[in-house]
Amino acid sequence: MSRGAAVVFAYDYPPAHHTGMGTHIHELVRGLGARGVACHVLVPDTADRRGAVDVPLPGVTVHRVEMTRSSAFGDDRSDLPALLAAANEDLLARAVRLGREVPVRLLHCHDFYFVPAALRLREALGAPVVSTVHMAFDPLVRWWGLPVPPGIAEIERAMCLQSDALVTVSRSMAERPRRDPRPRPRRHRRRLQRLRSGRLRAAGRAARRRRRPPRARRGPTVVYAGRIAPQKGVLELARAAGAVHRARPDVQWVLAGITSEPERAYADAVRAAFDAVPGLSARVRWLGRIDRAEVAALYRAAALAVVPSAYEPFGYAATEAMAARVPVVVSASGGLAEIVDDDTGIRVPWRADAAGARAIDVDALGAAILAVLADPGAARARAERAAERVARRFDVDGMVAATAAVYDRIAP
Repeated sequence: MSRGAAVVFAYDYPPAHHTGMGTHIHELVRGLGARGVACHVLVPDTADRRGAVDVPLPGVTVHRVEMTRSSAFGDDRSDLPALLAAANEDLLARAVRLGREVPVRLLHCHDFYFVPAALRLREALGAPVVSTVHMAFDPLVRWWGLPVPPGIAEIERAMCLQSDALVTVSRSMAERPRRDPRPRPRRHRRRLQRLRSGRLRAAGRAARRRRRPPRARRGPTVVYAGRIAPQKGVLELARAAGAVHRARPDVQWVLAGITSEPERAYADAVRAAFDAVPGLSARVRWLGRIDRAEVAALYRAAALAVVPSAYEPFGYAATEAMAARVPVVVSASGGLAEIVDDDTGIRVPWRADAAGARAIDVDALGAAILAVLADPGAARARAERAAERVARRFDVDGMVAATAAVYDRIAP
């Protein structure tokens, strides 16, 4: 029997979504709904997402809330604080109306975006707040000097210190809130639950359903699927590709992912690194944004998936490739170091420069890629063990069950 609804605040949600967080939320509420937990998902209905048609899920109601004070969350993050403040007011108003329509058991935020609304609702509705930390801005500032809009760090801190339950997607992310020396308000309990997040069932099924994409003219295909951004290590991948190309000019490189406006100069540097090696750019395909089923189909043609991130709180790109039985080379950083071990892939060390900026070791990355390509039999054996590891430890059902257990503890 339902004990009231879970109100889930989502910055991103399928089908019009941009991040792994959106798919995580979708898998979570689908699983919770199947377990009898009523979920109401509140997501901004911004201009870039308007017209999205939601797939009906048992026990799940999606409320796409019209933004009365803003029309879109653009790539220019300088306006993010104002847009978020306005969006929080709109979602707060809708959640208050929802609280009059249905009993609310708890409020669940994903990252910092709508924490201000949730904390205000806690006082109004008497419902505890759960927050899932998918990433943190602090490393982006310290390691790459990326700008953080004013006020965002304060909201992140409030999320970590004032939530009734704090969920993180990996052990490495669980350590981040513990490093904050500020005292925690006594009236709020904080629980760290390291969830085995994933959106893996679809990857395997879709890879079998989808038509195989065109093969390279010759030679193996190395795939990178993710954003083109400094923390993702794509520039280091391009530099390593130069060394690999000199040894194996038959290798084709496929990059699938988006570039937001603040990272445009970085993306240009990545392309320039590929162009700097004679003959390499002709072996590179840029696919831009593709959906998750297309990524799964792409993996069917891949000899290797590379995840060179210097900062990766969890590592969906790795788990998806592993679920699809694709050999992986990853950086030994954050959640990736927890997902991949020596029996299931190759982990490459990262280095820090004098300023503290992290990056994967380019020489070691190139050597790891060549090692995989040189011994496909061993790579396939690791990939089979990786698929078993993902199914055993990082499946969606486990993530849903762990979240439901958190719900039961703070809102029995």
